[in-house]
Amino acid sequence: MTTIRATGHPEIRATHDKTWELTPDTELTARATCVLGVGAVTEGGPLAGPVELRIGAGGHSATVRAVGNPSWVPGGPAVIRRSPLRLPGTLATDADLSAADLPRDLAARLTDPATEVLVEVSAVDDPGTVVLLHATGPSPRLSAELAAADTVLAEDAGARALLARLTAAPARAVPADRIGRIFVLATEDLPGRTVRHLLGGPTEVIGLPPGLAAAAASPSAAPLHLTVPSRKPADTLRAAPLDAKVVLRVAADTAAKVLAAARDRGTRTLAVATEPYAESERPRWGELDTLPLPARGEFWICLDPAPSQGLDPLLHKLISGLLAQGVPAKSIAQTLAELPGFTRRTAYDAVQQLKDLGS
Repeated sequence: MTTIRATGHPEIRATHDKTWELTPDTELTARATCVLGVGAVTEGGPLAGPVELRIGAGGHSATVRAVGNPSWVPGGPAVIRRSPLRLPGTLATDADLSAADLPRDLAARLTDPATEVLVEVSAVDDPGTVVLLHATGPSPRLSAELAAADTVLAEDAGARALLARLTAAPARAVPADRIGRIFVLATEDLPGRTVRHLLGGPTEVIGLPPGLAAAAASPSAAPLHLTVPSRKPADTLRAAPLDAKVVLRVAADTAAKVLAAARDRGTRTLAVATEPYAESERPRWGELDTLPLPARGEFWICLDPAPSQGLDPLLHKLISGLLAQGVPAKSIAQTLAELPGFTRRTAYDAVQQLKDLGS
């Protein structure tokens, strides 16, 4: 558990609708509408995974659910955000309450300088998150992740050696109805062999640039194709190997063209990671037509390869017969693309492969 003790201040308003904060500063102005306590002193360190924050003052209290930021540094500001942004000074994100949401009788007590403000932060069960950490040595971040993990996996020999040097946390029993928090440590490149069998749900990727973070969030075991940033990413995608996971840097205003090119390839799923780095730690993976993309700025995506388009024997025989009779491959591919499970690109490739075999 991490404990933060602070005191009230006459200028506390508690009206901010996105964050709340405890500050080590003792002076405050009315503009700081998110601050709930001054002169904050911390006991304990950062927590990873789902957390519960209980804030109490003058006999009144409230409980906030959030996600701990294991990169938080004690001794400075402790900011709790409703958003997922892990900016400097952020203790927790994804909070279900802001300063404005707190009970008003609690907020009223915070204006008294004689009132002690106590915040207790404790870990709660993680329903199922995969965390990938790329590290080469001990760090506060690594310690926080190990403490929060229900299952710890070493991705390579270096990771096994590093874990052997650290004091292992006692194992926790995970109920059968939940996955728990799976922590994967790697000292070499990610994604690796173990990772590919784990991903698909909520994922955090730590220590990798945004493009590789997106690639690590994709559960596909296909080869990785890293592209050079281009002003025409859709054209870059069209030239990429069909059997690879393709990593692209995309601007929001070109995303529609890139997704159209991805559909032509037969791609059904992708992962997205945003910048700056603190945001790219939490990439998202999902269906091409349902996963929301950022509305502005630049971001990284990893497009999965199209599912295998093997032809059943009857369709194989039919297409081979049409080719033998001189029907143009383009005409056959256009018709094949209308069938379920095919796109223009995959239909053309299937027909062309049969044409090459018969020539």
